[in-house]
Amino acid sequence: MALRAILGDEAADLKDASEVELGGERFRGQFSVIASDRGMAERLLTSETEAAILDSGLEGLTVLRWKNRLQLRRMSGVDSVDEVARMVTLGQVVAAAGTPRGPSCR
Repeated sequence: MALRAILGDEAADLKDASEVELGGERFRGQFSVIASDRGMAERLLTSETEAAILDSGLEGLTVLRWKNRLQLRRMSGVDSVDEVARMVTLGQVVAAAGTPRGPSCR
């Protein structure tokens, strides 16, 4: 399972996760969304987040939002200052989308 390769032993915590079809055609052609909570995935994958992921040009990218953590991982790591800058920029956009808002989210 892909989750085991990414998360190791922690993948067992996501036994109820499955692939959900989210995002535009171009996004779905390049990325998969695996979620145990479709609503959370929809809140994280805003049009701004989707565009930022696509525009980053970063291949082998994994965005994880679970256990009150938000992580961006890249299978090959980062090889240049430019890639670090793109990861930081993308992280800011994803973090803004993944941050709970409103009085019920305190």
